[in-house]
Amino acid sequence: MSRLLRDGEYVVFHNSTYDFFGDKGSTDEMVYIVSRNKDNLQNGFIPINVEYNKKYGFFQCRKEVPKNEITEAYKIKTHAVYKGITLDIIGGRKGILILSTPYRLPYNPTGEQLETKNFLIEKGFHEGEHEKGGCWYDIEADIDDPDLELIEEMTEIDINML
Repeated sequence: MSRLLRDGEYVVFHNSTYDFFGDKGSTDEMVYIVSRNKDNLQNGFIPINVEYNKKYGFFQCRKEVPKNEITEAYKIKTHAVYKGITLDIIGGRKGILILSTPYRLPYNPTGEQLETKNFLIEKGFHEGEHEKGGCWYDIEADIDDPDLELIEEMTEIDINML
């Protein structure tokens, strides 16, 4: 299953997919797109956040492009189902995801409150306290764990609204 997790806004420009962070261009007809591919420097992209990216081992570059050359725009939100429980992905490191209950206790799509504190602890979850009160439960999961399913929810964005 090891694959790139996608979360955010994306656009398709000249048959390639790029990150979109909402940066407006020099006119209403222009926007900036972002690539993580150094080869795009050959295509007019300019490096951004150089020191930050160097410090954390990333690479990003951006290019101003006409909106009318963007053929698709969409938002992706990725969440996880782990051991039958729907969870938010709140972080991770190489090969490991940190998953958390989205509310005080996990819910199931029918709206029934099936899981309890004891149920979660038996499944290996850890209880944490929220700054504003209440609590959540989190767990670390190997990205290749057969009990882990990653689900991408894609929503189309009107290109004219970019």
